[in-house]
Amino acid sequence: MKFRLPFGIGARWNGRPDCEPLVVPDPADFTLVAIAKDERRYLAEWVAHHLAIGVPRFILFDNDSTDGTGAYLRDIAAQVPGLQVIDWPSVEGASPQRSAYNHAMTLVGTEWVGFIDIDEFLVPWRDGSLRAYLDRAGDDVSAIHVNWRGFGSNGREAPDYPLVTRHFTRAAVQGWDNNRHYKTLARAKRLGEVFIHHAVVTEGRRVQSDFSDLAAKRVGASRHVIHDGIQLNHYQCKTYPEFRARMQRGQANFPAGHPDKDGLDASRTRFDALDRNEEEDTRILQFHDGMLRMLARIAPDDGWPKLIRAADRAPLPACFEAPPRGKPPGSA
Repeated sequence: MKFRLPFGIGARWNGRPDCEPLVVPDPADFTLVAIAKDERRYLAEWVAHHLAIGVPRFILFDNDSTDGTGAYLRDIAAQVPGLQVIDWPSVEGASPQRSAYNHAMTLVGTEWVGFIDIDEFLVPWRDGSLRAYLDRAGDDVSAIHVNWRGFGSNGREAPDYPLVTRHFTRAAVQGWDNNRHYKTLARAKRLGEVFIHHAVVTEGRRVQSDFSDLAAKRVGASRHVIHDGIQLNHYQCKTYPEFRARMQRGQANFPAGHPDKDGLDASRTRFDALDRNEEEDTRILQFHDGMLRMLARIAPDDGWPKLIRAADRAPLPACFEAPPRGKPPGSA
């Protein structure tokens, strides 16, 4: 059976604006799972980017959003036949994120599945598509743990930008301790219980991005940071107003009523500690044209065409001298 994806979506799309939609195999190779709470602003770009790298299927959970996240996702899903949206209210005593992930496993019919957040973007920078990267995994590989690449604020103070992936290009050094964290891509039939950063597999190897065996430093974190062919861009900071709002939304890992549910540190001190900008990393921009093309089509009535034109005309953020601990130039 062949399935015609709209607008040239798929791992083999070559990025040419004049190319015809491609006929690709029935999208049964990878499902991307995420849970969102009040993240409407970021959803279209996140979906568009992952379409551009070749993700054919999504399961997205809406957890108690008040900003129209659920309705907006359904508008996107009307344009993306492989996107499923599920309302997922918090339940006393259950982690919304973990319960959503494990429910998703009852729905996944693809060979591979991945679990990431809306502020995380998979970047298969060497192979040009996620499918091409996964094709290099041996049959004995059951789970691939992709390390974070933590990005800072680029010195921005206000959330007056249209696109996360274009306007935040400064990152921490690869060996930064936070980059030891990883998220998991796994063969669905070999998965047991799924956690936030890792998963239990029933057989086979757990590896890092270079397909070497995982050496764990602690649960959910590796001893070594490896970005070999793929990395997980983590835009945890963006700007301080956005960081503060995100922290105030609470921790999806904890159930309602848990003392740590709403206890995240939203201070400027914590933001400054995470706001690392030592190195320029623009690997994700190799998918920028494809992302824009997808974005213009999955959310055509939301003001995106105008914003896309403005973003595409704007120069990339100027590189500035890396300040200590990621502080913006001129800060104390």
